[in-house]
Order: sequence, then structure tokens, then C-alpha cells
Amino acid sequence: MFREEYGAPADVIVDVAEAVDADWIVIGTHGRQRLDRVLMGSVSTAVMHRARKVVWVVR
Repeated sequence: MFREEYGAPADVIVDVAEAVDADWIVIGTHGRQRLDRVLMGSVSTAVMHRARKVVWVVR
């Protein structure tokens, strides 16, 4: 069941969730400050915006 994927993390997470027909996506976050998120980006935020599934973000 394990497979190796390459690409931007948010894109890979969303693509794999679609491929396996997941009901939802659960993803963790570091809880970074706003400035860090703006400068570095956020995988969890990108997944939330791109996914057509329910996304649960946990700290």
C-alpha cells in the first residue's frame, strides 16, 4: 500500500487522498506565528484550500 510520491507536499497529500477515495484528510500543524506562515507558507493551509474533502487540522 505504501508508495513513493514526489512533488509539492500539499499537492501530493490532496492527490493521494483523491486516489484512495479518502473520506477526509487529517493533517497536523506546528501552530506557527502569522509572520512565519506568510514567509514560509503552510502545507496545512494549502491542503485546506485545494482539497475537495473534509480537512481536519490538529495541533
